[in-house]
Amino acid sequence: ADLRWSQFGVMAKGFEWGIAVHQGMQYGWINRIVMLIGCIAVWLLAISGLVMWWKRRPPSLSRRRTGAPTAPPGPRARIAALYIVIPLSILYPLTGLSLVAALLLDRAVRAFTRPKPVAAS
Repeated sequence: ADLRWSQFGVMAKGFEWGIAVHQGMQYGWINRIVMLIGCIAVWLLAISGLVMWWKRRPPSLSRRRTGAPTAPPGPRARIAALYIVIPLSILYPLTGLSLVAALLLDRAVRAFTRPKPVAAS
């Protein structure tokens, strides 16, 4: 069942246009150049973030720490993060699933690497 463009609904036309733009078939070579610049910018952002962290990494890395700052005191930061994360996890379920997996992995690592208490003598 082939459909012509005139038979497409508004949503179908929007999807087709978005796919064509994404694949570089819309707007000719200029679209491909813009998309290439966007890809290079994402790569540079990731690489520059790693380089900036490496230059400013804390000396505590020799003690098997990541150098992440400690959490702010009180529950306000956690509550604010939940107000952001929960709606985004509902909107993007795979992202929410990966966040839950990362949280569980973090809890498991903390449980196994927690220093054992020394008995008082």
